[in-house]
Amino acid sequence: MTGSNESIVFAVPKGRIAKELVPILDKAGIIPCDDFFDPNSRLLKFHTNQPNVSIIRVRSFDVATFVAYGGAHI
Repeated sequence: MTGSNESIVFAVPKGRIAKELVPILDKAGIIPCDDFFDPNSRLLKFHTNQPNVSIIRVRSFDVATFVAYGGAHI
């Protein structure tokens, strides 16, 4: 990323895939906030230890829609 105001949003499907993604994010130096690990959390967007990276947790079939319509980048 070139500017300090740019941010990236990951769309992650809820459930098993989200759990399997955590070690990959960890290796990339991205650690989600504690609420991300709470299955009862009703938040959509979660902050990470990286100020310009956030994660949204959505239903698996909604991931492509969020990316297609610009709600998420990846």
